[in-house]
Amino acid sequence: MSKRPSARALAFCATASLLLVLPGCLSDDDDDGRYIIEPPIEELERQSIEKAIVYLEYTWRHRLYSEYEDILHDQFEYSPLERDAEDFPWMTGSSWSRTEELNIAQHMFDPNFTGQENPIDAIEIELTELSRRNISANHVEVTCTLQGRVLTATNDGWSFDTRVLIEIVPDPDQPGLFQVIKQTEVDAV
Repeated sequence: MSKRPSARALAFCATASLLLVLPGCLSDDDDDGRYIIEPPIEELERQSIEKAIVYLEYTWRHRLYSEYEDILHDQFEYSPLERDAEDFPWMTGSSWSRTEELNIAQHMFDPNFTGQENPIDAIEIELTELSRRNISANHVEVTCTLQGRVLTATNDGWSFDTRVLIEIVPDPDQPGLFQVIKQTEVDAV
């Protein structure tokens, strides 16, 4: 004679299972209450322009330095808005190189950073593609909105809401993958 579990016991087991599974699937709560389900980085590849944009956003959101390093081309250049140049007194000219960008990312991604600023507690970022154009063969410029905030404490940090031109080219070292060669801030949204 077998004993069948009660409906109440089955409901309890189902609820307990969901409590164990859902936290791993639901990574972020969007401002409007929706949950964003993100795959692990191992499942993301830079095999297309679209996937390269998602990969770039993901590396910042999850502060993945090695993966961010992988998506930046050796000749990467970052150009902030001209009016923001005073925020970067160390910058010579109107842009900075891959090396400087990686130094910035290393500090921002390090939760134990000690310096003049507090370590970064959270990075929220959203890249939304607006348009795309071919600059030349295998060189695409994608215009995106770049919105988000960087928190150094619960109620401290800064927000950003601008447009960027992201230039994407094939990765010369890994055929079939793409890299970002240039990122230029163009105007506030």
